[in-house]
Amino acid sequence: MTSPTPSEPRTGHKLYHAFSLGAAAWVTATGAVTIYAVQGACVKVMSEIAASIVGDVVALAVVLVAARLAGMRLGDLGVRRPAVRFVGAAVLIGCTAWYLNLLLVLWLQPPGDTKTLEHMVEQTALLPTVVGLGLLPALVEELVFRGVLARSLAARFDPIIAVVASAAVFAAYHVLPIQMVPTFVLGLWLGVLTVRSRSIVPAMVTHFINNVIAIVVSRDEIPSVSSAIGAHPTAMACGSAAVLACGLLLCVKGAQT
Repeated sequence: MTSPTPSEPRTGHKLYHAFSLGAAAWVTATGAVTIYAVQGACVKVMSEIAASIVGDVVALAVVLVAARLAGMRLGDLGVRRPAVRFVGAAVLIGCTAWYLNLLLVLWLQPPGDTKTLEHMVEQTALLPTVVGLGLLPALVEELVFRGVLARSLAARFDPIIAVVASAAVFAAYHVLPIQMVPTFVLGLWLGVLTVRSRSIVPAMVTHFINNVIAIVVSRDEIPSVSSAIGAHPTAMACGSAAVLACGLLLCVKGAQT
């Protein structure tokens, strides 16, 4: 087992202080396994949403302890203030990626049963649902898959490799093809945000907005919005694609120093 010790990136990719590749793989795997293991154990004695919250909190603690043992600060994990334009890009992408991914899933029809997730979203009160399925996953998963994994890869390889590889691992973490397809695409945008801004804050913002909008629409919390989406699918798709493209353009305008 590789110990989680930080290392400096090689010449040509000196983006930031990052975990060694072995340590990044170890921390990423440990964080993902912790989430599933704790949730599986807790769901026997508490609600699914509560188990999800506990799993994310424990995994967050595990990753932070690993970073502490490696002598790394939050800034070394990408928790740093980004330029304003990256926050704007995060909002644009977060507000639109969910719909485009929904269309992709409807088109591809990947296999998988999402009844458990749908039950959690629709049968739990809104606030704990937003916390358990919106806020905490955005914080913890971004810390693990972008803060640890993507940043470590980007410190040593071409940023494209870091973005695609971390998105693939992020998708695999979701196990079911029906979830892997949209999470892989979302992971690409999250990786771009992280690599270009050198911060995981924009990715956290996008992830949170994406999740919350999906929750609100799925629960039909705002019927007028759901009706408008259903009545104008083509306009919604074109508009979403255009807004997402604007967000990506803000990202590629120039990397943050």
